[in-house]
Amino acid sequence: MSSANLANAIRTADFSSRGVTVVGYGHMGRAYVEALRVLGVGRIHVCSRSEKSLEDLGRDPVVETTSGGIDELIRLPEASDLVIVATPTDTLVPFSKQLIGLGFSRLLIEKPVSLRSSDIEELAEF
Repeated sequence: MSSANLANAIRTADFSSRGVTVVGYGHMGRAYVEALRVLGVGRIHVCSRSEKSLEDLGRDPVVETTSGGIDELIRLPEASDLVIVATPTDTLVPFSKQLIGLGFSRLLIEKPVSLRSSDIEELAEF
């Protein structure tokens, strides 16, 4: 698919029935949330360690928040839900495993998944 066709497909797609959970609300997490809003994603859930960092999201009716970190995330995903893991590199593999344990099967993992190939292979087999 050409980049023009891809751009048109994204521009005309309806994401209003989709749900995305973003784990981590630092620089990249914020960028993902903004992109999800622009795409018109219907349900956005943001999980962050810091309650204060989530304050600006409290007024958005499309966004639900969980503070206290990933251990506080108990929301079970719907079948079509995606989770974006945007946390420090050393937490990506263990957090991804936790999310898979919660029932997420569609993950977008930010950054290098790990600095060790054995961790990536282990996650792929998890």
